[in-house]
Amino acid sequence: MRPKRPHNYTKDIGPVDSTEQVTVRFILKGRNQEWLDKKLQEVSDPNSPEYGKYLSQEEINSVTGPEQDTFERVLNFVHSLGYTGEKNSAEVHVKTTAGEVPKLLGAELRRYTDPTTDEQHSVRKLANEHTLPAGVTNDVEFVAFE
Repeated sequence: MRPKRPHNYTKDIGPVDSTEQVTVRFILKGRNQEWLDKKLQEVSDPNSPEYGKYLSQEEINSVTGPEQDTFERVLNFVHSLGYTGEKNSAEVHVKTTAGEVPKLLGAELRRYTDPTTDEQHSVRKLANEHTLPAGVTNDVEFVAFE
């Protein structure tokens, strides 16, 4: 059996209805990736004294998750535009409508399909790169939608 080819959602079929509810997810940059890589090696190496001493998700997040000031900068940006942001693990979520996305990100939310298939399934993507103010650009790893 041949593996299924990944979808190529590149055919623009128009804007998302402006009243459609969306959650904009600002995924924030983490920290201490080198520490995490080293820790993963240690707990996985039978010759290491740390072998099998796994950390809880809470312990990992406390060392690798975004710092509080990162959340505050992104939340302040969201609030400055009149939105309510919600802190969620390593993300800030903003519930809004598709019509409001350009105000937040400087780009229109559009619907795309895979032109190589007959499937009617579509995804929501930005029509072009999003823009964020300089004060938060370095805090956001990427933006996603629900």
